[in-house]
Amino acid sequence: MKNKIPVLFQVVITWITFSGLHAQTVKDIDGNDYKTLTAGTQVWMAENLKTTRYSDGTAIPLVTDPMSWFELTTPAYCWYKNDKKSGSHYGALYTWYAVGTGKLCPAGWHVPGDAEWNILSTFLRSTYDQVKDSSVYYPVKKPSAHPEIIDKTTFPVASGGVRMHNGSFSLTGFDYWWSATELDGKTGHIRFIYSDKIFLSADRYAKNYGFSVRCVKD
Repeated sequence: MKNKIPVLFQVVITWITFSGLHAQTVKDIDGNDYKTLTAGTQVWMAENLKTTRYSDGTAIPLVTDPMSWFELTTPAYCWYKNDKKSGSHYGALYTWYAVGTGKLCPAGWHVPGDAEWNILSTFLRSTYDQVKDSSVYYPVKKPSAHPEIIDKTTFPVASGGVRMHNGSFSLTGFDYWWSATELDGKTGHIRFIYSDKIFLSADRYAKNYGFSVRCVKD
């Protein structure tokens, strides 16, 4: 089980570039609108989730205190550095326990498990002509002058930071998302991108880490 995440230079936004994407929108129960993109047979949110309520209307516990976060064995969310303004663009950070409720995403959507992340990875490999090897390398291009505009050949990646298991915050050179797949009672799977090495990979972390969430359509 991982306890530390290496801190690199701040990377705010990168794009994984591939083809076959089409802009759509979806709204969560808080009224937040999200751009979405079609990748092969899947439809993904193109932005990190920022809901403060489950799809049934129940409030997700907001935990700001570091010690309280460290002791978490239950669902919770927070904003990076407890600054709600950061959530408007980068989304919220959730424990895996919140993911595990199955109620984080809007109705008709869900947090992707490992099998669905693998489908996306396969699609990326099939649509990129210059994959280096089986490590699943993808091209990344820097933000344009208008990063809010999503064109049909990009999958936007917003670096929302991380809340460590001990309750501290870290903005790393990585972009992380929870998978709905758990390893055991204390650990869940994640997917991440090294912003400097530009590849998508998998790992597992304690369930009381705070990571970003992307939803995929049912």
